[in-house]
Amino acid sequence: MTNMADVSNKALDTVTGFAHQLTELAQQQAPAAWELAKGVARVSAGAGVFYGIGFLIFSIIAAKLSKRLWRWAKRVDPDGDNPTVAVPFFVGLVSCGFLVASLGYLLDIWNWVGLFYPELWIAHGLLRM
Repeated sequence: MTNMADVSNKALDTVTGFAHQLTELAQQQAPAAWELAKGVARVSAGAGVFYGIGFLIFSIIAAKLSKRLWRWAKRVDPDGDNPTVAVPFFVGLVSCGFLVASLGYLLDIWNWVGLFYPELWIAHGLLRM
C-alpha cells in the first residue's frame, strides 16, 4: 500500500511542479500576450473600417459611372425609346448597394471602439460569447 501511495505522491508532486512552472511562464508572458490581443483587436476592427471605406469608394465610382452612362444614353437616344436608359439605372442601383454596405461598416460603433479602445472591444467580444 505504501508503494502505491508513494507513486501517487510522486505523480502529484510532478504535476504540481509542472503547474507551478506553467503559472510562472504565464505570468512572464501575460503582458506580451495582452499586447498581442490588443493588436489583433485593432487589426480586426481596422479591417471593418477599411471595408467601409472601400465600399464607399466603389459607391462613388459607380455613381459617377452611372451619371456618365446616363448622359451617354440621353445623347444616343434622346426620346428614351431604347433600353439604353436601363444600364445607368442598374449601375446606380449597384452604387446604392455599395453605399448601404459602406454605411453598415462605417456606422458600426464596435469597429471604431476596437480601433481606438481595443480593451473594450475584447471585453465586448468575450461578453457576446
